[in-house]
Amino acid sequence: MKKIILLLVVFLSFSCQQKKEHETITIKKKYSVVLPSKFEKVNNLNEEASLQYQYLPEEFYVIVIDEPKTAFEAAMKSNGSGLNGNLEDYYNIVKTNFEGFLENLKIYDEKRTTINGNKAVVFSVSGELQGMGIFYRYALIQGKSDFFQVMVWTEKARETKLKPNMDSIIQSFRTL
Repeated sequence: MKKIILLLVVFLSFSCQQKKEHETITIKKKYSVVLPSKFEKVNNLNEEASLQYQYLPEEFYVIVIDEPKTAFEAAMKSNGSGLNGNLEDYYNIVKTNFEGFLENLKIYDEKRTTINGNKAVVFSVSGELQGMGIFYRYALIQGKSDFFQVMVWTEKARETKLKPNMDSIIQSFRTL
């Protein structure tokens, strides 16, 4: 009996010391996303992002940009683009922005889907930025009053290895 109790104490002690592998990050009571615990919070990836995390050993980055739908709709009306400010229009604007800064741009693996009850477009982008190959896994998500851009990226050479983790991060996104 003493051996069983000793084993139980050792087991409980060990399991309490294990570090969590993932952490749920909540931003402005608007949304949450689950990230690997090894990521660290930073503030130098994108000045418009409300969430910015990185894991430097793998050159692995994630940001979220949230934008009120009303602001996007007003911008579409004011520039006379003829766009009505829906998710598909938002996607087309984001794609156009990539053309402005990536060389050898390739957009692929596009999928219209739902992420935790919200309409979304998920896609991959690869290209070169200042001569370096880069890979993005991107999601545009339509919430009740906001659009969200979930951008996860790494070096192009790490695409195959990190894409499942990127998809996991994107699929964990929840509006609150």
